[in-house]
Amino acid sequence: MKPSPRAIAVSRPCPICGAAPLFAFEAKHLSALKCSERECGHIYAVSSSPLQGVQQHFDPEAECRQYAQRNVGLVAFLARIKFINPRSRILDVGAGVGHVAMAVRAAFPGTSITCVEADPSAKAWLIKHGFNTADKLEDCTGTFDAIYMIEVLEHVDDPILVLKTLNKLLAPKGKLFITTPCGQATSGRLVDAAFDT
Repeated sequence: MKPSPRAIAVSRPCPICGAAPLFAFEAKHLSALKCSERECGHIYAVSSSPLQGVQQHFDPEAECRQYAQRNVGLVAFLARIKFINPRSRILDVGAGVGHVAMAVRAAFPGTSITCVEADPSAKAWLIKHGFNTADKLEDCTGTFDAIYMIEVLEHVDDPILVLKTLNKLLAPKGKLFITTPCGQATSGRLVDAAFDT
């Protein structure tokens, strides 16, 4: 992936530390920049336009099938580390078509799951399958025992603000589980397509 000098010239600084970008590249859902500050190294969207990086979901059934086996293992892991239990109030942030939420509900039918999803077609799919939904975090009420974001944080414009909002939504002994792609190896080499997958 080669840097794009034009994109860097018109781009914005890192939303976390304010440093200039080191290089630009095209990812699956957005044009991205890599922060030049070694201590930060954040990868972020070139623009801060609304819904930047929101993934569209064209075949929800196929997507659910694709991740079904992985999600069984993920839910077993989350139960083993006592992240979720049969009475948990759960928030799924960036739920997509709810394949993780469906696996949680299958393992723990008594849980209350709210899904935050910006894509209208995915939200309609979630409602059809009986999930409480919200368009954005600010629409969520109350607190949650468990909040998870699976491969979502890298898509948001202001990750610090999102993390602060999640902290406010956590119950006093609530837990947060976040995964993100590894965009760069410890050697400094950019991992091809890692930002996408």
